[in-house]
Amino acid sequence: MGDAEWKIKTVSEVSTVDTSVLERKFSELHGALLGNGASEGNLQDALRVEAGQCAWKIAKALGPGTKANAIKQLDKEMLGYFRTTPSTTNIGQESESYADFTWLYASTYALVGINDEDNQTGADAGAVLQMLRGGQKAVPRGNAWVRIGKRGKQVIMRLNRTRVSARAFNGARRDIANRFGQSKASFAATAARLLPNKPIPAWVRDKIPTVEGNGKTFLDEYGLASETPSIEFGSRAPGVESNKWMVQKIQDGIESSIATLTKKVERIVEGQTYNFNTGQTFRKIPVEDME
Repeated sequence: MGDAEWKIKTVSEVSTVDTSVLERKFSELHGALLGNGASEGNLQDALRVEAGQCAWKIAKALGPGTKANAIKQLDKEMLGYFRTTPSTTNIGQESESYADFTWLYASTYALVGINDEDNQTGADAGAVLQMLRGGQKAVPRGNAWVRIGKRGKQVIMRLNRTRVSARAFNGARRDIANRFGQSKASFAATAARLLPNKPIPAWVRDKIPTVEGNGKTFLDEYGLASETPSIEFGSRAPGVESNKWMVQKIQDGIESSIATLTKKVERIVEGQTYNFNTGQTFRKIPVEDME
């Protein structure tokens, strides 16, 4: 039986993360277990368990940690592009100097308007989602309010956000919220399959049937029966390759697994026992909960 390995794949099945050290560390674990008398079946179990642990570490790294934090992040993201207020008082066009400009309201000390191209109150939720995706690929818009002049006591301000209806904004927000956790769940699904007793937050676990149904998660265990056992898992969720932040988080999860495997090998060499069901190492009692 040769050295076992695992492979982590992403949406195009060409990994943009470095798993070479991870695979080497598992080979070291494999050798340590083999030296302690592990059977072929034991080593397959170890590969399955460690792949599940790695998948969960990636899922945790991808974040957010809670659904409440996800909602908070979503609101911050959307407000970087949109506003549903202020409502217009239809005060009319002030002068030819501000053509293609809509005045929203006036007060004693302020005169506020918006570029007509940003005044999209007729857009529906689907259009808001498209505008959000476009905005995410563009240069950040900067401050929401931009001073563009002065008229007597009034400061003339431009709203530097796309103005949409509250109905469209909330519809887009609801659509995104319904998809929360799918990237996280695409890796958590592997953890749940390989580690049935792994505690997974309900809001992530609830998304696992969805990512299994839409093909955003995949797990291939057929290689376990080969002379050089292997296991493949990964995600086809949007962004797992193209989004630099997500790629880095996946790498962070891998680095965490490398650190854990390093410790396990050291403990096994020192005489500790490996639990082939959970991946824990222990003497008489578990010394660490290897999450």
